[in-house]
Amino acid sequence: MGIFRGTGGTGDSTTDTTVTTVTEKAAEAASSATSAANSATSAANSASSASTSATNAATSATNSATSASNASTSETNAATSASQAATSATNSASSATASASSASSASTSATNAATSATAAQTAETNAETAETNAETAYANTLAIFGNATDVQNAVDDAEKLAINPEDSQYTLSDAVTTGYSALHYAAKAEDYKTAAEVSKNAAETAETAAETAQGLAETAKTAAETAQSAAETAQAAAELAQSNAETVYDNFDDRYLGNKSGDPLVDNDNDGLTTGTLYFNTTENEMRVYTGTAWVAVQELSGDQTVNSLTSNNDVVVKGILEV
Repeated sequence: MGIFRGTGGTGDSTTDTTVTTVTEKAAEAASSATSAANSATSAANSASSASTSATNAATSATNSATSASNASTSETNAATSASQAATSATNSASSATASASSASSASTSATNAATSATAAQTAETNAETAETNAETAYANTLAIFGNATDVQNAVDDAEKLAINPEDSQYTLSDAVTTGYSALHYAAKAEDYKTAAEVSKNAAETAETAAETAQGLAETAKTAAETAQSAAETAQAAAELAQSNAETVYDNFDDRYLGNKSGDPLVDNDNDGLTTGTLYFNTTENEMRVYTGTAWVAVQELSGDQTVNSLTSNNDVVVKGILEV
């Protein structure tokens, strides 16, 4: 006899079991379909994320290459600046040497002018001595023979005496000879005096010219010394600029090591590595940074990652273009 199962009457137990099983399998299938749909969505999202990561990686590689190129250009510019500073220092040194030579020449000219002034003073003294001697000779002539008027009077008296010889113990010939001798010596003394005065004036003119030349030489010497001082100042400034350029280049050269095929153990000066030092690895075609213990690749930040965060393969993540 069949078992009563409520409204609807009795049923076949096998049929009831089958219906229940089918219902359960349908529910499971629906659940599996939902899970599959969710998995497909996740897979699509993963694929999109993978594509984005690939794009970011390509961008990071491009940025790293650009940074390496910029760093190389900066290195070249720093080397050029150092070379130009060295050239400026050399030119300043040459200018200083030329100024020193000019100063030496000006000093020699001043010495020569001083020598000329001394010679002119000596000439003036000699001319004054000659003038004094001429004046003395003229005075002695006047003392012996008198002036020209007295001599002429003596000649006249001699002519008168010649008419009356008994009035004088001298003959006309003696008187005339004595008179003309006096006139001769007086004229010569006057000539000597005039010549001495001319010599004195010439000596004074030469002395003035020598003093002027000495003043010009001293002015030239002062100008040369000023130029030498300016050249020395310029040289010092050029040497300071060169030193600063070399310091900047050395600092840069210690922070960016350029292109290398593998991780270096020391910097370009063979000194120990500094944390944050960069170089471009030509083997892996990527920029690398020294963490203080190891070299790691540089990539671009994504999302809310921090500059100091590390990826699973120990790459340092840096956002944007690196600035040394």
